[in-house]
Amino acid sequence: MKIGIFGGSFNPIHNSHIQLCEAASNSLGLDRLILIPTGDNPLKNEWGATRSQRLEMTEIAAAAHPDWEVSSIEVNREGMSYTVDTINELKKTMDGDFFFISGSDILFSLSKWKKIDQLAKKTWFVVAARRGVDNSRMYSVSQDLNRSLGAGIVLIEDYLVDEMSSTFIRKTVSTGGNIEEYVPAGIAEYIKRNGLYLDA
Repeated sequence: MKIGIFGGSFNPIHNSHIQLCEAASNSLGLDRLILIPTGDNPLKNEWGATRSQRLEMTEIAAAAHPDWEVSSIEVNREGMSYTVDTINELKKTMDGDFFFISGSDILFSLSKWKKIDQLAKKTWFVVAARRGVDNSRMYSVSQDLNRSLGAGIVLIEDYLVDEMSSTFIRKTVSTGGNIEEYVPAGIAEYIKRNGLYLDA
């Protein structure tokens, strides 16, 4: 069984996240796709929505895809959240090959991840190029990681993910802009209803 894992702060989840999941699912023929909102991310210091609100937004976005699941494993974990801990926990209850999905930016910080040598033995890393940015370095960096860490890097080369950031969406909300074209159905309404991201 092929199990896709897509983690992120999802603060908020947006259309580029959805595109990336769809690209990975179609390219790899995933049997399951699990979206995991992070708890406290050791590499990011963000503001805005609470853990439970980010979880709820992820559930709203995933509802349009019957074969997608949302896990609260990291949201429920106290303290900093590390991918290696999450993968270890998931492997206790799931059998199959794991594919950790991300945009190409992951390649430039992967060597700094906690216990990356152990993590590289437990999951493949699925990386997609981003539209509108220079992706040339991802090929050489992925080869370096394969050699130095033994990491299995899968490059999705036939699909470019639109360049979009949650930071841009939060700032757009704070200035009264319309974000409906950038986020899945229901997310803009949720953000407005809960008064999120007004104090950027």
